[in-house]
Amino acid sequence: MNFQKIIDFFFLLTIFSLPLYLLRFTLFHIPTNLLEILALASIAFLLLSKKQALLKEWLGTLKPILTPSVILFSGLLLSFLANPWTLQGLGIIKSWFIIPFLFSLSLPLVFNSDKRIRLALNTLYISIFSVSFLALIYSYMGILTYDQRLSAFYLSPNHLAMFLSLGFFLFPYLYFKEKGVFGRYLLPCSLLVIALASYLTFSYASWLAVFLSFLSLLFINNSFSKKTSLFVLGAMLLSATFFAFQYDEPKLKNIADSRSSFSSRLMIWRTSVELIRDNPALGIGPGNFQTRYLDYQKYFPPYLEWAVPQPHNLYLAYYLQAGLLGLIGFLLLCYKWLAFGLKQKNAAFSAASLGILFYILIHGLLDTPYWKNDLAFSFWIMFFLTIAFAKEQKLSQKSKV
Repeated sequence: MNFQKIIDFFFLLTIFSLPLYLLRFTLFHIPTNLLEILALASIAFLLLSKKQALLKEWLGTLKPILTPSVILFSGLLLSFLANPWTLQGLGIIKSWFIIPFLFSLSLPLVFNSDKRIRLALNTLYISIFSVSFLALIYSYMGILTYDQRLSAFYLSPNHLAMFLSLGFFLFPYLYFKEKGVFGRYLLPCSLLVIALASYLTFSYASWLAVFLSFLSLLFINNSFSKKTSLFVLGAMLLSATFFAFQYDEPKLKNIADSRSSFSSRLMIWRTSVELIRDNPALGIGPGNFQTRYLDYQKYFPPYLEWAVPQPHNLYLAYYLQAGLLGLIGFLLLCYKWLAFGLKQKNAAFSAASLGILFYILIHGLLDTPYWKNDLAFSFWIMFFLTIAFAKEQKLSQKSKV
């Protein structure tokens, strides 16, 4: 096995192993997890291969996104320094920002052709399918939450749903590229497994975000092939069917009830807005939301939910834990992602990339589809693979001239 194959192996293994952040331990008195160790090992092997050239190549990849990246990380650091320091805050910076960013920044150096980018996306999709399959085993064994929702080995059904939802957007790109038995039969079967597991989470926010993301794709891109457009419409129909099956369920009927999960979110959002009013520039620092949320109980009626590590809104989470600068940096990066995605000549890849971006932004109105280890990695992996795909297309066009 040559050195390049070792590098490929570790990067692909890390992408496949995103759920393994749940295997936590302490190394040299530093809390970590298996996913982080695999990511750091991948970067270490790449460093051994490229040596001093790695920094130069990182800077080359960063060049078009350097300003928003600096703004984001500056806001995160300033918010941390301006507020009470906590180990949890340091852990968030390490596990949800620095390591996922550096690992994903390396991806365009390793996966630098259409075929190799597809290999990375295939690996991510297989990871999502594997989690779906294991989750269905949990369902078959009757291991569900108190309200009969599927969460498998995740902390909540919503956490599981957010990871599985990415598979819906990866599928069309992989399906139209793969041929033979795998592409024609196994991939569609795998999508059914992902869809069933997603349904059993009963995560309405995730279903709605998938539906609206595919709807956004139809509005924003008129260059889709007939096959891609039909898949997009089919995915929207599937999302609508999920809700149709819930028509008589009390959870859906009582969504506006004073003690529903949505009412709880409204209370959390009102508290978050008050926190922002009192900390308008630098926020409250990463990892401090639970404590500050409870501190503000005296200003509100009794909370419906007490254990709230995140504010159930992506934009509030960024503002509060990375300050105004951090939120601006994040939004600028999303704008860059959108710009790269719209420039893609490959409509199927554009649908996959932009679909995941739209999903994150739309679901972010009701939850935090970033502030978790596997979701942070997923965000940066798709972001930098989109950059890699755009760079590969540009080079291929130059070679044809």
